[in-house]
Amino acid sequence: MSYLLSIYIFCLPLIYSTTLDDHFFLPKYAFTSAFSIIFIICGLYFNKTEKQNKKKPVELLFLGFILFFAINSLLMLLFKKINPVYVVNEITILLLALSIYNFRRSLKMNMVFDWILQSANLVSIIGIFQYYGIHFILPEWGIRGLEWTKSSPIVYSTLGNPNYMCNFLTPLIPFALYKLFDSKSTVKKVFYFTSFCLMSFAIIVSFSRAGILNLIIGVVLYFIYLILNSKIIAPKTILWATGIFVFLAGGFFLFLFENPLNKGYGYNKEITTLRDRIFKKTGSIRKRLVLWKNSCRLVSRFPVTGIGEGNFPIEIVKVQADYFKSATDTEKAFWSYAKRAHNTFLQKFVDKGIPIGIIFLVFNIYLLIISIKNRSMEKIPFILSFIILLSQGLVSFPLMLPVSAVLYYLIVAELLNFTTE
Repeated sequence: MSYLLSIYIFCLPLIYSTTLDDHFFLPKYAFTSAFSIIFIICGLYFNKTEKQNKKKPVELLFLGFILFFAINSLLMLLFKKINPVYVVNEITILLLALSIYNFRRSLKMNMVFDWILQSANLVSIIGIFQYYGIHFILPEWGIRGLEWTKSSPIVYSTLGNPNYMCNFLTPLIPFALYKLFDSKSTVKKVFYFTSFCLMSFAIIVSFSRAGILNLIIGVVLYFIYLILNSKIIAPKTILWATGIFVFLAGGFFLFLFENPLNKGYGYNKEITTLRDRIFKKTGSIRKRLVLWKNSCRLVSRFPVTGIGEGNFPIEIVKVQADYFKSATDTEKAFWSYAKRAHNTFLQKFVDKGIPIGIIFLVFNIYLLIISIKNRSMEKIPFILSFIILLSQGLVSFPLMLPVSAVLYYLIVAELLNFTTE
């Protein structure tokens, strides 16, 4: 089972990295769903689920939101117009999550996450090469993506979007750091240091503000843990820590001002336009605030059942009629194509309704609290990755993407494994 899961988690990000977000839509979802079914069948055949006399509250919350998510999607499919592709994909991923939870004690998570890191390294390489004009996108489907990256210095199509790429890479930063400082072999340390550098550089060239922030959060929190537990006093640890900070400082400095390495587009331009992004109506931050406000209106219209998975682009337009009256053509174009609420928790309230949204929110908060309370060295990368995923969820929608969703359920399964021992 561990080998099967490792192969899947290795292949899934690469499949999404070689096609644009809106191309090969059905085949990519079909791959996700097909594997989930295969994993479930193999798990039932080869593994025996451990019997527990009494499940803890955090487990009941997890099983509750999994069950209610599935029931909600099935009911919405029966009684409301909803794309069955979304439903099938969601149901199979939920079943995969349930299977991982049931077989979590027999899975070799260290091996699984080693494979995830390998895949993340390749995704990072694809992103970096794409930034410098070498594309791995399938040519017949990637014409629009090639045009974007020729005219723009930003990575646009790795995992479909630079933010999507960072949603996948940033939660893995703590694992690279943990493996680096925990390994005894110098060869392994070099490998994990290289892995950290590849992922960090890919995040830097993505120019994703949320990605950069979560990269910094992951590194800072991990070193705070090392300092508080007196694990950074060893000379070799100090040496590797110095290398990490030198690499990050050098990477940010090289991309701070325009130069040939960053193709004439530095972070200084992002900083100087921050005021416009905050105060102008066309700025992305203002747009997001308006989107959240209108998403809350959408929740108030469908408080119990939600609107159903995949219906957000249709329903959000209906509650923005007042906004459209005074909006410019540019703003109308943006809002007409808003696919998500850009907040994982708000999205769940919109899609599933208030009761299910509360269960999901309480589960994540409760799991985080008890994980921090019962922390140990081997739990730290999982806890930090979980924090990063939740942080991303405040301004993005990582759990709506199959790659990040599977990663989330793997981390949750391992945290449940630790907290229910």
